[in-house]
Amino acid sequence: MTPHPDSPSWIKNKAIGEAAELRCAVWWREKGWDALKVLGEASAFDVEIRATVEVKADQQVHKTGNVAIEVSNGDRPSGLTTSKACFWWFDLGKCCVWIATTDLRELVAAGEFRQIVGGDGNKSVCKLVPAAVLREAPGARVIRLNDE
Repeated sequence: MTPHPDSPSWIKNKAIGEAAELRCAVWWREKGWDALKVLGEASAFDVEIRATVEVKADQQVHKTGNVAIEVSNGDRPSGLTTSKACFWWFDLGKCCVWIATTDLRELVAAGEFRQIVGGDGNKSVCKLVPAAVLREAPGARVIRLNDE
């Protein structure tokens, strides 16, 4: 027999379930994802997970072996420095690299990467990170793509 929605056992079990949902949401948020509690009796699930992603397709990576990561434009911070995305996705052709923005910032800050100026009007300041270093960076995940 299912407990009635206002019985002490139902209320207790509901509180235990909601605490577990909160722990789940907190864990995902700590990993950089947006975790939303779904409300309503008719919902098909308890927590919705979403992430924001900055997607980069560096057209020079096959020639240079580097990805250019913008850090400022003119006198203002931009690119990685100001990104509000949770993750960055680098399309390298046959594979992609998926990395949390916080991990990418740590990598760029800790490394002594060559800096170049380019982009529209030669105002973008970029760090050149070797694709091999990016693939091996802490927190990076390499995703193999199917050749189609």
